[in-house]
Amino acid sequence: MKTIINTSLSLSILAAAILSTTSCKNNASFKKLKPGIEYKLFETGKGELLKDSSFVKMHIIQKAGDSTFVSTYKQPGEPVLQFIVKGPGIGMDYSELFFKMRAGDSTVIRLNQDSVFKDHKPSFIKKTDEVLVIIKFTEILGKQQRDSLMAEQQKMNAMQQAQKEAQQQQKMKDAAKLMPVEDAKIQAYLKANNIAAQKTNSGLYYAITTPSSGAKPAQGQQVTMNYTGSMLDGTKFDSNVDPSFNHVTPFDFTLGVGQVIPGWDEGIGYFPKGSKGILIIPSYLAYGEQAPPGGKIKPNSILRFDVEVLDIK
Repeated sequence: MKTIINTSLSLSILAAAILSTTSCKNNASFKKLKPGIEYKLFETGKGELLKDSSFVKMHIIQKAGDSTFVSTYKQPGEPVLQFIVKGPGIGMDYSELFFKMRAGDSTVIRLNQDSVFKDHKPSFIKKTDEVLVIIKFTEILGKQQRDSLMAEQQKMNAMQQAQKEAQQQQKMKDAAKLMPVEDAKIQAYLKANNIAAQKTNSGLYYAITTPSSGAKPAQGQQVTMNYTGSMLDGTKFDSNVDPSFNHVTPFDFTLGVGQVIPGWDEGIGYFPKGSKGILIIPSYLAYGEQAPPGGKIKPNSILRFDVEVLDIK
């Protein structure tokens, strides 16, 4: 599976300084924007305030407790382009705060945790964790700069799309070559281990060992899982039920949106709530040639997952 969310991302020096001087636990240092949204403004910029339809360069960090979800300081590593547009200000929208800011200004925005995550709060986020958005506007761009940058961005997007399509075509060719070879290995493994599994059109195999009358998850639903992943030789590489892997907590993901490897996005859809079973995933539906960090999974490895569907939302 893909890493759930990278909690090791470090804040930039600027963001760290903002957080340290803000003392986020100190309510007196924050002003209330509207219910559930508080902010601390660092007015270090000069010039005019942002206006409706301003085109800006900005850095943004989104985090909860020690977990960082977005950091433009890390990816793409430079300010991103953004239109600032006045809107109706529904729900957790804090865009009205931007019209109090100038180029060079920074802000820390503190959001109500329950309102942000509602019923889909990741299990690793603690009840006491603060949800923060850190923003710095680095530059307000004029029309000529805006048009030039947007043209460059469109050209870059076209190049990236062409590269993505070429890579996808190559993956399909590689999968076509691997499919008969890996299918033979999987069938030999199933026979040797007396596993009665069903094969799908993609080459994935699944076996439901503990049936359930519950509903099957649909694309876009959040699924809560227990799992143990292993190689066909029995070597475990990950588990959320084995204490030796140091994360004994249910795993949540959204089905069918690319948060996990393709074999999971397809395979877990066959398992009703409350069921247990086995997924045998060929390498082209797992990590392929790009083995994940850690060294336990080698390139082009066929993977086995023992899974349990705990809940579907």
